Amino acid sequence: MLRFEATLKTFFDRKAVLDAVDKAELRVLKKFGAFTMRTARKSIKEKKGSAPAGQPPHAHSTYHRVSTSKKTRKQTKKKRLRFRDSILFGYDAGSKSVVIGPYLFDRATKPTVPELLEKGGRSAETGDGYRPHPFMGPAFAKEQRDGLPRILKDCVTK
Repeated sequence: MLRFEATLKTFFDRKAVLDAVDKAELRVLKKFGAFTMRTARKSIKEKKGSAPAGQPPHAHSTYHRVSTSKKTRKQTKKKRLRFRDSILFGYDAGSKSVVIGPYLFDRATKPTVPELLEKGGRSAETGDGYRPHPFMGPAFAKEQRDGLPRILKDCVTK
């Protein structure tokens, strides 16, 4: 009678399967990070004044990015929003996870500016109160609900 372990070793090419799973995991996490970043960025609109509580924040600070056409060599200025462009994602190979969110403007303040925008609260420096303007939580939830099943479908292949 064959033992299960012996059958398993001869039936599966374990290294190939584990390598395929690792490759798929990396691909899925990177796609999820990119989609969540895009959704969070799209939720931030350029408008004057502050957003209503519970809605994503409005962006105010802009800069111009100059790009040159390869064909015509013509330079064009594109208006960009600083806060929206600060939302990035990165894959952490050590923990096999993805980190998504805005980079910190000033680490000395507690809570940080992105934390105040997401959750609301009081600034330790000025004592000013901030209403919550969640933008990362809803983007994460939307991509987890709508995008992740699509990304996971048939993710492990030969």
